[in-house]
Amino acid sequence: MGRDEPAGTLRVSAPIAFGRRCVVPAAGTLAQRYPRLAISLDLDDRVVDLVGEGLDVAIRIGGLADSTAMMRKLADNRRILVAAPAYLDAAGRPSTPEEAAGHAFLRYGTATAPWRLKGPDGAMASLAATARLRVDDGDAVHSWGLAGLGIMLKSEVDVAVDLVAGRLERVLPGWDSGEAPIVALYPSARHLPLKTRVFLDTVEWQVATMPSAEANQSTAHGRRPPS
Repeated sequence: MGRDEPAGTLRVSAPIAFGRRCVVPAAGTLAQRYPRLAISLDLDDRVVDLVGEGLDVAIRIGGLADSTAMMRKLADNRRILVAAPAYLDAAGRPSTPEEAAGHAFLRYGTATAPWRLKGPDGAMASLAATARLRVDDGDAVHSWGLAGLGIMLKSEVDVAVDLVAGRLERVLPGWDSGEAPIVALYPSARHLPLKTRVFLDTVEWQVATMPSAEANQSTAHGRRPPS
């Protein structure tokens, strides 16, 4: 503690689902460790104005086009098709995007564009994915998927625990929608504030301990959060 202890208020924005799974626990860890540090966390899926809203960090999936911000990749990630085993038992397990076309789909937001998928050997496919159910809340889509109501396209980091537990199953395992890394953006500065660096290190550790971070599990498992 003392001069090298992070202090002050850190203002953070993060996507709702990822924020609940990774950022909230990381913030709790930091609050217990550093009594002089306060964290104001805004969970929202909208695109934020980093500087205009006075944020210290904005965490996003897939990155943001902001030439004025610095970017740090926290973890690799991709969006994958998943569904409950019960749904697939009843509706069948498609082996190609063409076979998947007749299934029920669960979608987030108002987008109606087809899902673009990349498969084996660089093959590309377009899946119309006409929504059976649609909602502007990613966790609600997740709940519908767990309830066996259809197929959803979700970030691997958001469904990893359910995949390991068997509550969800990959659909078209050889296909995904491409890389969507988890990144942190922060205002450009000559020196990164200690409170920001400690926060980013802790979130990165939090993601690395999850089942989705397969490449990092061997080194992260069993380690304490960074100090």
